[in-house]
Amino acid sequence: MVTAPFMLKRRIAWGDCDPARIYYTPRAVDCAVEAIEAWYEAVLGLSWVDLAERYALDAPFVQVDCDYRRPLVAGQIANLQVWVTEVGHSTVTFVVVGEDGDGILCFLARLVGGFVEQSNNASMPIPTQFRQSIENYQAQCGEVAAVVKKSNRLGLTSKWNASGPGTDKADCSCLPGSSFPFARQRRVMYGDCDASGVVYAPRVFNYAIETVEEWYEEIVGISWLELVSKREQGAPFVSVSCDYLRPMVPGQMITAVVWVTSLGGASLEFAVVGFDATETACFDARLVACFIDQNGFKTMRIPEVFRTRIQAYQSDCEAFMVVSRIPVRSV
Repeated sequence: MVTAPFMLKRRIAWGDCDPARIYYTPRAVDCAVEAIEAWYEAVLGLSWVDLAERYALDAPFVQVDCDYRRPLVAGQIANLQVWVTEVGHSTVTFVVVGEDGDGILCFLARLVGGFVEQSNNASMPIPTQFRQSIENYQAQCGEVAAVVKKSNRLGLTSKWNASGPGTDKADCSCLPGSSFPFARQRRVMYGDCDASGVVYAPRVFNYAIETVEEWYEEIVGISWLELVSKREQGAPFVSVSCDYLRPMVPGQMITAVVWVTSLGGASLEFAVVGFDATETACFDARLVACFIDQNGFKTMRIPEVFRTRIQAYQSDCEAFMVVSRIPVRSV
């Protein structure tokens, strides 16, 4: 019997880090998914490969949220605790608590996973041979709220329980060739996908964040590298979330569209929605960034030279959302 919460240790590698010398935002989601994959083997006694080959099932995630509390750097060991907070008819909700070697909370991720039949890619009830083990583990875990009360930016009872978009079909006929909203196309590569043949869940955060990176260069007028190296500032993400609406497969062209949903003194909130060639939404990602002074890693007000451009773009976003049917879930 595995003692709850199950813990996986993972070293932050040099390649996990970006030019700001901290781990790149999606790497926390990689860590969380890797911890849950190890949890399957330890608690259920089978790997995801076994699940596919022996039972013709996959275990995809339908929603992922991550709250960033403290940066991790190359060489540090992340202690990843896996909690089960809810067992539904067909889904399991995990919370992965990432701490450094001193027990300080670095990130908090919530992932909702389910079971899918490979033959028809349809969701199914949790198999009875797994449910008892999962529920027993959940009972051992107890309440995770007591562990994460020191990190409540997302709120365990508000945003983390928020429902997804009301629709996944949008009128985005205005997107190709238009200057607003900002959009970029990318092809789903073979290497973006896992053994199930669909995009590996953390890769979607790469799609969203890479699009926002280009948005900074074109709309705000500065690259992240210039922001860090020349101005000694930064705009790291403090919270990210994603609803997975449709599976994406190699060869698909995905159009990622950026909206600014909120602008604060130091913070900036984005919605990035990815559409396929039929204008159907495949993912709906939300990202909250905070401007910082690299000297001391302190929060700072968004520089006015950037704020004016962001405000103008946000105004366009608000006007566009009024007349469009783009799926927008509450943040």
